[in-house]
Amino acid sequence: MTPITQCIIGAGFVDASEFRRKDFRPDCVPGDRQTVTVPFNVTFPTGSAIRVIVTASDRGIDPGAHNAALVGVVQNQALSTFDLMARNSDCGAGQAGFHWLAVAQTPGQEQLRSVAIRMGAVQPKIFAPDCGKGIGMFQALDTHDWGVGFSPPFQRDPAVLLTACKLNCPPPNVGGHYFRDYGGLTQAGSAVVGIAQRSGVNGFNARARNSDCGSGWSALYYVGVTQVFTPAGPAFDPQTRNMVVDTGAVGSLAFEPHCKVFDWVRVDIQFSRPFLTPPVVLISANDAGERKGNVAAVGIAADVTPWGFTLLARNSDCAAGHAGFYWVAFGCAEGCG
Repeated sequence: MTPITQCIIGAGFVDASEFRRKDFRPDCVPGDRQTVTVPFNVTFPTGSAIRVIVTASDRGIDPGAHNAALVGVVQNQALSTFDLMARNSDCGAGQAGFHWLAVAQTPGQEQLRSVAIRMGAVQPKIFAPDCGKGIGMFQALDTHDWGVGFSPPFQRDPAVLLTACKLNCPPPNVGGHYFRDYGGLTQAGSAVVGIAQRSGVNGFNARARNSDCGSGWSALYYVGVTQVFTPAGPAFDPQTRNMVVDTGAVGSLAFEPHCKVFDWVRVDIQFSRPFLTPPVVLISANDAGERKGNVAAVGIAADVTPWGFTLLARNSDCAAGHAGFYWVAFGCAEGCG
């Protein structure tokens, strides 16, 4: 765990037009995935352990276009760039841009470039199966929206990162999905894909769509971040200056195709030091050194405590394969706004 003043943090956007083909085909149809190279807008020293988080957005999509629920995978990460592989988990064709966040901890080294951060969680909702039209008395859909406000507002448009979570969610029903946890079989809820829409200084629309063939509850963690360039030294705002950050990576995990037994995995994560209260956790898939069979897996933060959390992950892909994960936890030290 590191004070946020001792972290190098970059954040930015990928416009929908930066993909070679703006339109993504539906899930499991040729043309459902594309890759674009993304440059970092900060300099990371050699040897930095950089953790990258990506989230689909409506940035640059055509008016009236369907904002597809793309799952992002960080590939070929280097000191100055990474490749963003984006795959459509949606049963409909559509378009999307992305927001990204890159974090490297530099313990004991104060950084001259600071950031402003707003973070939180939205209330859980029940999701119908992928492309479902309703279940039981809830008549739930596979997509839900939440309006989120920033207080105080940002001074410039933020990058907004989203991760599915199980905060305040009811336990899954008997007969839910089973997943491999390298020690037995356990049940999980639904793996929803977050989309950041209409983000601005005052807030954004959080959209989540179920990539799963089963129904279930989910909430979202969110983090909004903007860079503040301060040549004279750090100038973190009161909401940010006392935050602390922990990050990590999970190695390559094996997944069966989506909607098959063992399309889920779980890994228990321990923070390097306890937070004062449960932090906000962001998760994104990466290639973990795999050059073949890298699947678009959806990460979920479950059972988050001051000491750690359980990383649940589900394959949204129609093929079996492997994926690793980055995670970034934002929390408060004493006096955090």
